[in-house]
Order: sequence, then C-alpha cells, then structure tokens
Amino acid sequence: MKITKRQLRRIIREETTMLQEQVDSMEATFAKNALRSMQGIIQEFQTGMKMALDPDRLTGVVDPQLIADIDSIMALAEQLRQSIYDQR
Repeated sequence: MKITKRQLRRIIREETTMLQEQVDSMEATFAKNALRSMQGIIQEFQTGMKMALDPDRLTGVVDPQLIADIDSIMALAEQLRQSIYDQR
C-alpha cells in the first residue's frame, strides 16, 4: 500500500501533536511538583522563623526594626505560599 505525500504529512502532523501533548502534560506535572516543594520549603522557613521569634527563646535585647522586618518577610512568604497553593 502506497502513502501519498499528503497522507504522510498528515500522519507526521498528528504524531507531532500527540508528542507535544505528552510533553506538555509532563511539564505540567513537573511544575506542580516543584510548586509543592517550594510550598513545603516556605512552610519550613516560616516555622523556623516563628520558633526563632518565640519570646521564651529570645535572649538579650532584640532590635524592634529587625522583628518588624522579619514579620514583613513572613507576611510575604505567606502570600507566596498561598499563591503557589492557588496555582496547584
């Protein structure tokens, strides 16, 4: 059975489309896994920072500006964590 050039082009186009869909699906899976990993890292960071700022653990005088800066970073980390969660 002979295949015309037109048929061959159509077959190649269909196969290319199928392969691209598989690649897109794999990339989406990798991206979701990366987002989950980032979310976990942010949560670990937040937990560590909360423990570090625990008044029972603090010794000596702590600069109020430092605490305010850390609170700002924590708020930004929470916003990032939430936006990652929303994208999943």
